[in-house]
Amino acid sequence: MASNIKIEWLTKSLAMYNAFVSEKSVAHVRGGRVYELLAIDVLKKNYEVAINKVLIKTTNTISYIFQNHKSKINGDICVIDPYLLALGKFNGKKRILQLCII
Repeated sequence: MASNIKIEWLTKSLAMYNAFVSEKSVAHVRGGRVYELLAIDVLKKNYEVAINKVLIKTTNTISYIFQNHKSKINGDICVIDPYLLALGKFNGKKRILQLCII
């Protein structure tokens, strides 16, 4: 690793998390999520990249909205998907990059 900077990917997608962890075929991941995985692969060459498992949506929507996730973000730089950004699921003390893949 060329740098000590930790990049944390913030997503609610369980499919995205499973694809990241298993590092197998991404055939089950659709749309922009494929591009997210490609971006992660490029970043992994020079940085430590992790997906924050705490932010994965495994409960109903109402419960998820009211959970406090901000204190569980550990990256120096965070890449956040728009859904989580709209919910305010980020720590303002971190450097945030909004993910917008078209």
